[in-house]
Amino acid sequence: MMVEVARRELKGWSDKGLLIRVYGVLMNLEAQRAYSKSRGWNTVYGVVLDAEGPLAINASREVFEGCDDGDMVEIVGYPTIKVIRGELKVQLDVLHLRHPESEDDQNRRKVVQSNLAALKALKPVRNVFPLQSRLSVDVIYSGASAAQVDEDFYNGLGEAAGRCQIRPVPIRITSASEVAEAIRSSHADILIIIRGGGEDVDFAVFNNAEVLSALSEAKAYRVTGIGHSGNSTLADLIADFSAAVPAQAGSHIREQLCQVNKLLGEYEGLVKKQMSEIIELSEEVESVSNGSRAEINRLHEIIKIKSSHTKNIKTLWAVIAILLLILIIK
Repeated sequence: MMVEVARRELKGWSDKGLLIRVYGVLMNLEAQRAYSKSRGWNTVYGVVLDAEGPLAINASREVFEGCDDGDMVEIVGYPTIKVIRGELKVQLDVLHLRHPESEDDQNRRKVVQSNLAALKALKPVRNVFPLQSRLSVDVIYSGASAAQVDEDFYNGLGEAAGRCQIRPVPIRITSASEVAEAIRSSHADILIIIRGGGEDVDFAVFNNAEVLSALSEAKAYRVTGIGHSGNSTLADLIADFSAAVPAQAGSHIREQLCQVNKLLGEYEGLVKKQMSEIIELSEEVESVSNGSRAEINRLHEIIKIKSSHTKNIKTLWAVIAILLLILIIK
């Protein structure tokens, strides 16, 4: 009954020109197209369109001509009712399909989608800021940049630079392989990646799967200061701290070092207090021990005296016994 009601309500949409326009990404086109071809069907059924949620669409093979998985498309069609394995489903029969993006836009978006998939597969974990008063820091930046982003970083770091052993790592920041190699070759406590602002295309290297993999595997505390506040990359998602600008990356390290020094100072104060208490207890134990030895020695003297008295009494009784024995014999 529900199927008939739904079909009655949707009947005539295509005849009356009541069509729906939807934007989305094709998800399983290749698999469904191959299945349709194997069955000899001209219509490709059950293609999933990701349009802020999955939507099943059907269209002729001619409509899908030139399309691939991952393509962003605009489709026009009308809803239909399908009963699949006893379950009522609304699908969209497509009459027209077009690519709203240019080929370059399509390619860039596919690269981003591929990198996002790689990022999900990495499952990166957070590394904690090292609890040390003096740290080794590697700073990866553009060796050809005229923007002096490394100076911005040092200005943000301020006086905390004296507590860091800093190793500058100037590289070709637009090369994914060089960035990944610089990350992998670092053995510092803290790894910093900074660069100046620019167009979105300039930051593609920080969405690269090779760079993301290297950054995910790094054991150091990772900080990124890539571009300006409007720039965002996938590398920022992996980093333990993502700064809006290189100067903020430096100030973050300075603030963290201040917190570490504060914690270390509190810890040292607690250790000193506990050591003082231990010394006091040791002195009390020694005092009690000395008192106990004196008492033991006093008791030993008493025992000696009593033993001596006992021996004398025994000697006296022996003399008396001998005298009595002599008197009796006489």
